Amino acid sequence: MVNRVGFRALRAAVIVSCVLVAILAYGRAFAATILNGSFEDGANKPPAGSFAGKGSGNTDITGWTIGGSGIDWVGNSYWEAADGQLSIDLSAGAAGSLSQSVLGLEIGKLYRISFSLAGNVDGGPTLKQMNALIDGNSFGFSFDTTGKSRPTGMGWEQRNFDFIYAGNDPILTFANPINTAYGPAIDDVSIGEVTGIPEPATLALFGVGIAAMGLLGWRTRRMATPGA
Repeated sequence: MVNRVGFRALRAAVIVSCVLVAILAYGRAFAATILNGSFEDGANKPPAGSFAGKGSGNTDITGWTIGGSGIDWVGNSYWEAADGQLSIDLSAGAAGSLSQSVLGLEIGKLYRISFSLAGNVDGGPTLKQMNALIDGNSFGFSFDTTGKSRPTGMGWEQRNFDFIYAGNDPILTFANPINTAYGPAIDDVSIGEVTGIPEPATLALFGVGIAAMGLLGWRTRRMATPGA
């Protein structure tokens, strides 16, 4: 009877440790979030085949705040979005920006922000410049509009950058550093934690599960052996 009770307790420990590992992994994978990364949601959307200028301080685009000299919220018929129906030109007459406070960042974690980049082909300069800023870090990007066209030849390219969150500032900003009415275009913004080596807590639980499974196998063999 004692052996059977111990066997059941050991089996329960294995199951619990495996469930905890799964919960930790799930929580880490979905911790950091960028809201409305494809700019599909909001109020006062651009009319079909056109765009809507949004001035500094405007919050019509759900999750985002406009800065600088404003931006243009561009409809899919004006030019093809990288994802969904709407995208952003980081200029509305002059250099603009948009920002969002990223949710769920954890200090010491390595994150990767990805996005699609193109440029307004209606005017120069042909080489568009854009800066991405977060947590005291600044990353510069460029896009050459030579040979690109609208509405279907925008030539969107995926770009990304990595940063370790130090807890200084969770606000993500995309900004046009050049004073032009024809800025860089962005769409399809996302964030994910860069992983590869499990965290110590996850490793510890995993080790408990492995050890318990080994002991469980040994006890099973011992109980099945006559005279054991």
